[in-house]
Amino acid sequence: MYLLDFLTTAARGAENTPQGVTVEHRLACSGELYNSRVITANWRKSDVTRVLARSPFELFVVSQPFDAYPQELCLRGKLGYVTEQSADQNLSFRSTFLPDDEIVEDLCSVLSLLARRLIVPIVSTRQIYGDENKGLGSFGTDWPYPLLDVRYTSWKRRLATVVTKGPHDQ
Repeated sequence: MYLLDFLTTAARGAENTPQGVTVEHRLACSGELYNSRVITANWRKSDVTRVLARSPFELFVVSQPFDAYPQELCLRGKLGYVTEQSADQNLSFRSTFLPDDEIVEDLCSVLSLLARRLIVPIVSTRQIYGDENKGLGSFGTDWPYPLLDVRYTSWKRRLATVVTKGPHDQ
C-alpha cells in the first residue's frame, strides 16, 4: 500500500515535499546486477554500471569487489510521513510515522520478481532530514545509524546509591 503511494507521488513529480526525509537502506542480492545500458568493454571495471536506477529512487551497487556474493546494494529515496487514524466506539487515535521499512520490503519483493534474483533488505543506514538544527549541527540533519551489532558494555552497570547522614550519625 505504501509502495504504491510512494510510486504515485514520485510519478507526479512531488517527491521534493518539504516534510520529506531521505532514507538509505542496504540490500543484498543473490546474483550480480549491473546497468546493461552502459556500453563498455568490461562492465565490472566501470563505475557507471554501478548506477542501477536514478528515479523514483536511487539504486547503486556498493559491494567491493563488484562480483562479491551476496552483492550489496544501496537504496536511497525521499519519503514523506504517513498519518493513520483509527476510530473505535470509545477511542480514537492518530499515528504519524515514516513507512520506510514497509516500502523497502515491498520494493525488494518487486525487484526480486523483475530481476529473478533474491533481493532482501539488510539494514537502514541513515536518514537525512531537511530542517537544520543549529544545536546538533550535521548530526541533526544526517542521522547516522549504528552498523555494529555489539550488545556489551566494558563494565557492569551498578545501581545508583545515595549515602546520607542523619543527625545521630558521626
